[in-house]
Amino acid sequence: ALGVSQLARGKLAAVVAVVTVPFGCHFGILLVQATLALPLLEGGPASNRDVTALVVVGWGLVATVILTGRLGIWRRLLSQAGLAGWFDRVETRALLPFLGWFALFAAADVLIQGAASRAFGVAIPWSDLTARIPLLYFALSIPSFGNFGTREIMWAASFADHAPRETLIAFALWTNAIFMAMHAAIGMLFFGRALELMRQVRAAKASGKTLPEPLLHDAIDP
Repeated sequence: ALGVSQLARGKLAAVVAVVTVPFGCHFGILLVQATLALPLLEGGPASNRDVTALVVVGWGLVATVILTGRLGIWRRLLSQAGLAGWFDRVETRALLPFLGWFALFAAADVLIQGAASRAFGVAIPWSDLTARIPLLYFALSIPSFGNFGTREIMWAASFADHAPRETLIAFALWTNAIFMAMHAAIGMLFFGRALELMRQVRAAKASGKTLPEPLLHDAIDP
């Protein structure tokens, strides 16, 4: 975020919006997903303590954020960083498109993972996928090399009742390789533009001109 802020000529508010808005919306959708699926799991909350813990801790964090916001703690902290103006401009209505897209993404993710696992010979119940995929994503937030290791361990642990450990690890490894290939392909589409932007920035600095504007948009701007 610091590097992006420097590239965007100190537009810290734009960097904060780009980082926090998508993360917050995705976190909220995953939490709602796990909450709705928890009662549908065999044995209910008592027999699925991992999902229950996620739901309890997740809503606890949400309550803490809301409470500190009501007390004005967030605004004071953001004011010290010069971000109070951006915080005041955030409206719930502006977040609805983000929430809608992440909800569609979550539904598609469950369908794709379910179909792929069945094609791999592992029939995981849809309720289990819906409830435990959020666990996988929260685990993937832990820094790792391409998510290798983290995804395999979490997938094998989360769905151990439905297939042998070796089969689950093989599926997760295959899935990770596919995702890495997709990310690389998408990145190559914008690689030329990234190189061109770097040349523009260097040329602007060498000639004393201002940097191309705008390099970064606020995530809540239309």
